Amino acid sequence: MNAYMEGLNAKLIIGDIINLPYEDNFFDAVIDLECIYSNNLINSQTIFNEINRVLKPKGKFYSRTFSNNQFLGKDYTVLAENEYTNIKEGPLTNKGFVRLTSKNDIESIYGSSFNILSVDELDATSENGTIKTSELIIIAEKK
Repeated sequence: MNAYMEGLNAKLIIGDIINLPYEDNFFDAVIDLECIYSNNLINSQTIFNEINRVLKPKGKFYSRTFSNNQFLGKDYTVLAENEYTNIKEGPLTNKGFVRLTSKNDIESIYGSSFNILSVDELDATSENGTIKTSELIIIAEKK
């Protein structure tokens, strides 16, 4: 079956994640698949507040972000703690600004906007185990 045969449709809207073009309490759930990691901590907090705003009461938030165990190689620029740019090796090569998150920092980063329901790690390697992709999967609920 495809979406047409099932009578499904979608409306795509281009917007700014820092200023979401939706009314308050609009969504049952919001999914972040490695988007917010490319924002500094200040902008990330603004984004979390926006996500919280558009979620219905008890709405769920799924966030997949790169952990501080992520392979960066040897050639990159450190901007601040867990914030990098100019990464020259591995999966984040040429991705621009990157903010990694430690498992210990989840509560302080996400917790002001959400109740954290679970945090899981997803790690994979490539090139005979020499390059590690390390992600955190956070499931949270609107406070």
